[in-house]
Amino acid sequence: MQPSLIRRPSSLTEVHQLLLQAEKLETQYEWPLAAKQYEQVLNIVGENSPYSATLMERCGYAVFRSGMQASTPMEFRDNLLKAISFYRKANRTLTIGTELANVARTYRCESFVWYLRYWLTSRPSEKVAMLEKAWASARECLRQMYEAEIGYEYVVTYNQLSIIPWIRFFFSQAKKSRVESAKEAIELGQHVIESLPQVEHRAELATCYVQVSSLIGLIADIEPSDARSPVHLLRQYWKKAKELSEEAALIESSRIGGGLDYEDTMEGGIKSCERALPYVLKTRDNFLIGLTYDFLAMYTALRSVITDDSEIGAKLLSQALSHAEKAKAHYDLISMISPRAGMLWVEFPEPEYLLTTSWFEADPSRKRGALIKAAKVLPHLLKVARSSLYPEAVVDAHHVCSKTLLFLAKLENNTQKKRRFLRQALWHRQESIRIQKETWGEVAVYRVLPLSYLGDVKFELAKTFKSPYGAKRLVQQAIQNKLSSLDAHSSDHNALIRETAEDYYFHWLAKIHSDVGIFSNFLFELGGGDDNLRKAAREFVEAAKAFQTLKLPSRVAESHQSAARCYSLMTHRAEAVEHFEEAQKWYETAAATIPALTDFYRDQATYMAAWNRIEKARRCHDKQQYAQAAKTYNESAELLKSSRKWSYLSTEYKALSQLESAEDKSRRDLGDEAIIEFQAALEAFLESLISIQIRVKDLESPEETHMGFELLKEERLRTEYCKARIEIEKARVLNKKGDYRDTIERYGRAIEILDEVTAGLPQGPEKNEVEFIATISRAWQIMARAEDEVSPSLYDKASQMFKRSKDVSTSESARLLVLGHFNYCRALEKASRFFETGKSTYQAAADSYLEAAIGYYLKAGLPSASEHAIGTKRLLEGKVMLNVANREKDPEKKAQIYSAAEKILNSAFKSFGELGEIARRDDVLRTLEKVRDEKELALSIIGDLASRVILSANTIPIKAPSGERLESKSSGAPTSKQTW
Repeated sequence: MQPSLIRRPSSLTEVHQLLLQAEKLETQYEWPLAAKQYEQVLNIVGENSPYSATLMERCGYAVFRSGMQASTPMEFRDNLLKAISFYRKANRTLTIGTELANVARTYRCESFVWYLRYWLTSRPSEKVAMLEKAWASARECLRQMYEAEIGYEYVVTYNQLSIIPWIRFFFSQAKKSRVESAKEAIELGQHVIESLPQVEHRAELATCYVQVSSLIGLIADIEPSDARSPVHLLRQYWKKAKELSEEAALIESSRIGGGLDYEDTMEGGIKSCERALPYVLKTRDNFLIGLTYDFLAMYTALRSVITDDSEIGAKLLSQALSHAEKAKAHYDLISMISPRAGMLWVEFPEPEYLLTTSWFEADPSRKRGALIKAAKVLPHLLKVARSSLYPEAVVDAHHVCSKTLLFLAKLENNTQKKRRFLRQALWHRQESIRIQKETWGEVAVYRVLPLSYLGDVKFELAKTFKSPYGAKRLVQQAIQNKLSSLDAHSSDHNALIRETAEDYYFHWLAKIHSDVGIFSNFLFELGGGDDNLRKAAREFVEAAKAFQTLKLPSRVAESHQSAARCYSLMTHRAEAVEHFEEAQKWYETAAATIPALTDFYRDQATYMAAWNRIEKARRCHDKQQYAQAAKTYNESAELLKSSRKWSYLSTEYKALSQLESAEDKSRRDLGDEAIIEFQAALEAFLESLISIQIRVKDLESPEETHMGFELLKEERLRTEYCKARIEIEKARVLNKKGDYRDTIERYGRAIEILDEVTAGLPQGPEKNEVEFIATISRAWQIMARAEDEVSPSLYDKASQMFKRSKDVSTSESARLLVLGHFNYCRALEKASRFFETGKSTYQAAADSYLEAAIGYYLKAGLPSASEHAIGTKRLLEGKVMLNVANREKDPEKKAQIYSAAEKILNSAFKSFGELGEIARRDDVLRTLEKVRDEKELALSIIGDLASRVILSANTIPIKAPSGERLESKSSGAPTSKQTW
């Protein structure tokens, strides 16, 4: 309200009454009626009255405020032209006097004339010039009033004209100039706060507090020297304004987005605007109403994208569009272009509305349709933004263009079209960043979204590259963009957002962490090491924490699920199990809190429970606990079978359960049973292949379709793997029978298949395991050749192959296994050389290697392999004793040694017989027959010598006679084709 004239007594009662009525009408926002009352008073007192200038100013202001309530653009224009006329008349009247107060008021009139002309001109470039001149005059007026200590006039002037630097702030100009104007206006407002008595002028002071707050809010995030102080000051001023006059504070709050009454979230912003709206509507001021709906549109739109429920999100977005349309309708009445850039800019919200709508669409065709519609109107958005001369509007238009083209590219299957969209998206993103930098410099708050989305565009471009090197380089750049965005996000520059929009802040914190996780995981897929997976897992865990703060259970679940997959790929089974359990828990929470998606999230929870079992099964597999792995895979298959979406995967894990059962039989050296189980697994994988092929046709999203094709590839490779394992098991059975030629052939087929499987598998534990099996198969093939040819050199070659396989072993038990094989081969090589040369050093070495092999097999938990090595050791000992007996001249001693050899060989015969080692058993049997023949001959010689001592094999010591060297002579060694 302006200074009251009725403080000066008048002889005209009618004038007093009219002025009282006019002032009352002002408080009721009846500006047209108030203007008529002031004009009536002016007609009564005449233009030569000493009060005429004041009345003219009052008329001008009331007519201006009437114009702001206009119901048509023409009415608005007519009122403002009339207001200009009144201010010009007042200015001419005031220039007659020389009083300091009158001189100051001339500047106020000049300021209003320029300010009103700003509203009337249609050219944005002229608007800037008008505001410059308006603020220059207002500043001079306030300076002179402050110096003249005209307190109340100073307050009125400030409250009426401090809107000028606020509007001017949004137009194109250097950052320094914009900030200085705002700081200047803040300083002038603080003079009011410091000097005006609070009791007498409560409404005026409340208005001033909010006006100053609106200016502090503009510069708080770009002048971060003491980033938290402005936030504290905003809260303090808002609280004070509410205490002084709630109505005045809420009406003026449209400039600060509705006030700070509620929680520091988008929801809080919506509540604040809704609280202020009834007060603002009561003013009928199109500018204030437009601003309130404008901020309400922004808060509601931002709220829509950080909700877990797509139906609620879509509903909120529709409400936001309605608010934007209402804001636009009120702005149009006063020829106003919205200064509020950001989500759903009210001047042309259609492109961003369509873009955001696509995010809530589950149907890919509808999603794509919305994006295509958005893309078609992007040129108009840019045109409108450029014509506004608001740099933020231009920046935001490029931002919307880039986002739209980015998401359109994500749905495009044609690589050339995808690249074209992405190149356009990249250009718009770079333009957005360039203009933003020119406007604000390196200000952190304005770098968060642009840098983050720049990373998104580069990442999508990288996915179109055929060259892994080029793709990797671009993804690394994308990660760096994301990390720079994260640094900017966490900067003190962001204090205002962090303190007053917590959900928006944590939403972007979570999103950036999640994106870095996705990008790092992609680097791993391009051939990167586990460091990329570790980084990805860490980022997903951080994303989960941020989403948990936002109480978005589905996003928390998705982040834990992604982290679990990373740990799974690193074979960190315990961590994978933990995060799959967390994902299951949060999906169950989502199912309980989002009724529209209950069935979907329950299905996801079941899927996570299945994956929890899968990881446990893999952990059992890694420990070579194949029977338990088979049982746990079967549990996961049953869970998947109960799932609506993932039931088609149950056959895959049934097949894996069958495969683990086969592995168990193989590990227990049950060759024939293992062959049957591997054949059953092969048939199960073929069944799974058919099931997935049928399902892939119905998959809708590109991600699921890609996953389906990857599964088809995996199942084909697994069927081949089963074929290879059948060949290996048959080779092992043949090897036991001594059919070394067929054994070699079978191993050859298996190796050929395994090499093809290895080439087709991506980097990971499964590829490593197949590569390991292929390597030891090569070693076993060479060993079969050695057995066939009784070749020490081939035994040595096989041992070296086993040694190399240690480097690709997939677990500690596998490493122990190959160390056992290495020592076993070395033992056979030394034994062969012993029988060739008769040198006792070879026999001692063979014995030592066999002992080592037995130890490794036992540590690996392979009793059958250990028993095989023990049987071999007994066979070696028996043959050595046979050679010793052959050299003994004393028939009695000879018979004793033969009896000892027989007992040792019987032990070996029993071991090989139980293991099904037919060839070894038969070799032992042939040696035993020879020992028995020789023993009988020795005993008959003793009889012939009339000693008739009957030697019982049960009473003869096993140990060789004391002092005898267990050394062979060439005449007693086996021939080159004889196995030992």
